[in-house]
Amino acid sequence: QVHCDVVDYEAGWAACVAALASVMPGGHRVAFHTGDITIPLDSKANAAVAERADTADVVVVSYVVAENAVSLRASEYVFFRDLFKAAKKGALFLFAETTHRLWPEILQCALDVLEGPVPISLPTNLPGRSGSTMILQKGGGGARVVIVFLLIRARAMARAGGRRPGNRARAARVVRVQVRADEARGHRVDASGVLLLSLIHI
Repeated sequence: QVHCDVVDYEAGWAACVAALASVMPGGHRVAFHTGDITIPLDSKANAAVAERADTADVVVVSYVVAENAVSLRASEYVFFRDLFKAAKKGALFLFAETTHRLWPEILQCALDVLEGPVPISLPTNLPGRSGSTMILQKGGGGARVVIVFLLIRARAMARAGGRRPGNRARAARVVRVQVRADEARGHRVDASGVLLLSLIHI
């Protein structure tokens, strides 16, 4: 079973996540929280992230880095530095963006605050993906990479989020949850806790 915590600065995403939660199959769960990646993890606005940071197995940072590049640089990436520190050993960080230009800066943050090796992967053949992807692991040692994609047609989900009859069926048609396991080496990562910092949407 997978539990996803969707975190975004815009509270308007809550309706989309509620619609998704109503059709999640097989005991999987998803919940929405607000947060801000431009301020420290211990800020009040990031309470939901801080509470879950040390138990998340996979952290997906989707299309929120480039658009906040100026603020992130001004804060010296304090949020991600704090998040790398708080995460448990073996946690995976998947960054998805339109560009790779900020990857060296984010990787340097991880190298600055983490002890030991920081395995990195720059996959180019992920299905249904455009842009650039970087995967980091805290603690090294290799793992079974569990990537959770929530592919959401945001406008259709918003329309499907009301209370009219048949909305659940409509939501089911516009949501596809794909769990892809790419085996590397070493132990298996338990995917019981997944923290999403933004929706991956199409």
